[in-house]
Amino acid sequence: MIDRYYFIGIVEKMQESFDKLAEMTGKEKVTLPFVNKSEKDIQVKNLSQEFIDSFKKTNELDYKIYNYCLEKFSKL
Repeated sequence: MIDRYYFIGIVEKMQESFDKLAEMTGKEKVTLPFVNKSEKDIQVKNLSQEFIDSFKKTNELDYKIYNYCLEKFSKL
């Protein structure tokens, strides 16, 4: 299903995603403004490895989809 889409951007690479989409569509690149940018939450450091492993197992399909999209994005 993912391969049916013309373009899939990556939120963590928002500016790069917009730049690639502009190139693909022949449009002018624009600089995206960053509004409400938050700092990394320190709570992540308090998660146990057991919890992280369990979360990744529970969300295994989501991780596979995300990694597949990252792979496709890196080839653009």
